Amino acid sequence: MVDIGQNDLALAFGNSSYAQVVEKIPTFIAEIEFAIVSLYEHGGRKFWVHNTGPLGCLPQQLANISRSSHEFEFEFEFE
Repeated sequence: MVDIGQNDLALAFGNSSYAQVVEKIPTFIAEIEFAIVSLYEHGGRKFWVHNTGPLGCLPQQLANISRSSHEFEFEFEFE
């Protein structure tokens, strides 16, 4: 199994403006297409193409956001 593309998109958001990222999307798609065609030419026959998850929820994105404890809501019920 190979999973490609999401890191490229996520890193682009960290290094570029939204407009620049949108401009790069056709390049990302072309690279993924090239990879799939190459895998097919080398015998790959089963492919699963899935959507990217919410980019703001990626662990690498969450780790880069500094927050103070007062920004979180805590609700705990202890029995």
